[in-house]
Amino acid sequence: MSLVPAGFREGKPPCHYIPLNGQGDTIASLHQWSTSDEMETAVSEWLMNTIQKLELERTLRQSELEGVVPGKNVGQA
Repeated sequence: MSLVPAGFREGKPPCHYIPLNGQGDTIASLHQWSTSDEMETAVSEWLMNTIQKLELERTLRQSELEGVVPGKNVGQA
């Protein structure tokens, strides 16, 4: 639910209102004006970008927990 804008959390289904790209397209808006192939492409791109973002965040959190600073060699001050 954290990905759904607050004003749309009560919508049915709320996941249709998650912004998929920089233009703010959602499944609900794409359903109105795009083809099913265009909608599938937009959702696939959003999913891949979201997975990459979450994996990067997880890696950074893990590095912080281990005391490793990304981009610095071990032994550098």
